[in-house]
Amino acid sequence: MIQSPMGSDPDVRGRLRSLSHLFLFVAIALGVLLAIAQATHWPRLDLETHIDIAAPADRVWAIASDLASYPQWNRFMPRATGLLRKGGRLDVSIDPPHGPAMTVHPKILDYDPSGTLRWRGRVLAPGVFDGEHLLEVAPLDSTHARFTQNETFTGILVPFFTPTLNGSVKRGFIQMNEALKRRAEAAYRAGSAAVAHATGP
Repeated sequence: MIQSPMGSDPDVRGRLRSLSHLFLFVAIALGVLLAIAQATHWPRLDLETHIDIAAPADRVWAIASDLASYPQWNRFMPRATGLLRKGGRLDVSIDPPHGPAMTVHPKILDYDPSGTLRWRGRVLAPGVFDGEHLLEVAPLDSTHARFTQNETFTGILVPFFTPTLNGSVKRGFIQMNEALKRRAEAAYRAGSAAVAHATGP
């Protein structure tokens, strides 16, 4: 029986065993890191933004939750589709200023028709790169509201993307907040003017 020269070389077999042990060690270490990241939500980065809007909360939320209207005013999320319900899935295109465009397919964690939408997207497996996104409108008084847009990023890849997240992604949040403010306030002013004109002096 003729043996392969590589198979009969003790040095080669030893190196192959060492290589397989190294791969096994790396796989185990990566699994442990992912488990720790998922259990502890570490590493973690929080992006928090809000803006006050001179319009009633229900009017603001009607615009913020109207995904079909996003192409008309929302440059940061120019397309978003899906059914707004807990457990549902969305397709969201994100185009941060001076940053890479991407499409995510998050799962809705919470939806309140009165003013809350929370979803979570992730890359590959839990603990690699997860993002939990919040859109929320709360009344300040009968004619003013506060719009909040936050996201919590967790996972072992977060440190590698921190500059982009703190930079172009956060600027995208602010860009969307300001666009929502302009649209909501203009619509509210127009509605108030129409009512005043209809009722007369």
